[in-house]
Amino acid sequence: MTIPILSIAQASIDFEIDYRVNQINSFISISTEDLKEVKRIGDLNHFYKPSWISAFISVEVIAYQNNEAITAFGKSDLLTVEQKSLIDKADYGSDITINVNYIPNNTLTQNDPKLFDFTFTIQPETKAKFPGGAAALMDYLNNQVINKIETSKFKQYQLTAVKFMVNKEGAIENVKIFESSKDPVIDDLLKNAIRKMPCWSPAQYTDGTKVAQEFVLTAGDHTSCVINLLNIEKNLVKN
Repeated sequence: MTIPILSIAQASIDFEIDYRVNQINSFISISTEDLKEVKRIGDLNHFYKPSWISAFISVEVIAYQNNEAITAFGKSDLLTVEQKSLIDKADYGSDITINVNYIPNNTLTQNDPKLFDFTFTIQPETKAKFPGGAAALMDYLNNQVINKIETSKFKQYQLTAVKFMVNKEGAIENVKIFESSKDPVIDDLLKNAIRKMPCWSPAQYTDGTKVAQEFVLTAGDHTSCVINLLNIEKNLVKN
């Protein structure tokens, strides 16, 4: 689940210009609350289809406990007690891998075994947070970016995106342009505003384990197809 942090609109032209900061999810991630309801492989990954399977060879769950990789085996897409326990007790912030080895459900004479595999993470209960919250972040971006860029610089269906990481200490790192504005002055303004941000409160799990989280600052027309490449939620809250 992506947490919307900020959206500011400027409507002085024919299309809406927004500035937004959103968390970027791992390709597959699950909250601790949703994890309680997980019973089958399909509950973890909606791309998995039971109709693919004629027969199971093995289902492996590989997770880390105390930094040691542990495997639990099953014979169907229904997670065993051992597999579920392994997932529940996995090291916070570590990757969990599922390997489904199976015979495909088809009419081919040569029906070779196949592998469906994926990796997922468990989301921390507390998300990374800008000091003072969304309102303070809005003020910061107004002062550092929004008031310095003319709306005429934006074109319809054009969206600029700058990714950045909030590390385990809350510091900003790995600032990089994902989609350029085609104006180096604007790109530099956005990147410098992110680099100069004060330390955030880092994301953490209930036991206090802190983890890095990736975010993206987007500016421009959010009807752009670029938004679909960022793995963020689309039903954003606007301020």
